[in-house]
Parts: sequence; C-alpha cells; structure tokens
Amino acid sequence: MPLYLAVAGVLAAAVLGFAGGMVTYQKSRRWCTICGSSLRCPRCARWNQR
Repeated sequence: MPLYLAVAGVLAAAVLGFAGGMVTYQKSRRWCTICGSSLRCPRCARWNQR
C-alpha cells in the first residue's frame, strides 16, 4: 500500500474519531454523574448540576 494512502486513512480516522468524541461528550452531559439518571434526581435539582 502506498504511503500516501496510509497517511490519508490515518487522518480520516482521526477526524472521524474526533467528531465522534465531540458528539459523545455532548450526549454524556445529559446524564447525572452520581446516580446515572437524566439530571432529574433531587441532588441534581438541588445543586443544578450540568
């Protein structure tokens, strides 16, 4: 396999991985880190965690 195809593949994978990580991070902010509910538990409501 030519080197330029390997480099292009690695760069494409890096860009897709970065974009996927950004989407996943935004979705993970919807969940409480303590109880795992969707930020509606009493502790989250009291502390207004986000």
